[in-house]
Amino acid sequence: LSTLVTLQQKQLLLPDSAIKKTKNEQYVYRYVNGKVKKTAIQIVTVSGHNIVQKGLKANDKIIENPDDE
Repeated sequence: LSTLVTLQQKQLLLPDSAIKKTKNEQYVYRYVNGKVKKTAIQIVTVSGHNIVQKGLKANDKIIENPDDE
C-alpha cells in the first residue's frame, strides 16, 4: 500500500511580458507610491511558468509590457 502526498505552496507567477532580461539580470517595473521602480528579481521557470523566488511580494503592482525608457 502506498500513498502519494502533494503539498502545494502559494507561489508568485509572472507573465513573460512583464519580465525584462539582460545578460546579467532579470527585472520588472512596478508601481511604488505612485512612481515606477525598476526591481531586480530572481525567477525559475517550471513547466512554462515563471515562479518568483526573490524580489517581489504578493500584491506588488507590476507593469506588463513596459517600455525601457
